[in-house]
Amino acid sequence: MGLYELSRRASAEKRQRRQNALDVLRSPSFGAMLGLGTLLLALFVTWVATRSDLCRGIRLRSGGGIPDFARRVLDTPQGGG
Repeated sequence: MGLYELSRRASAEKRQRRQNALDVLRSPSFGAMLGLGTLLLALFVTWVATRSDLCRGIRLRSGGGIPDFARRVLDTPQGGG
């Protein structure tokens, strides 16, 4: 949000300093932004936990991360590569 504040100041041609990035903390809508961020974090944690339970339930291995995913998509017939 601090980077957004700097961008907004730049588009309004206002003077910018690094401290202006913290102006978002004094915003009247900071509580709403914090609440939305908390809600999104809770949804993400729920999604990860559900995915983990589903994979464990059908005995899938979780994979090897982004490099393994990219290799499977680009280098295998199932991935279209």
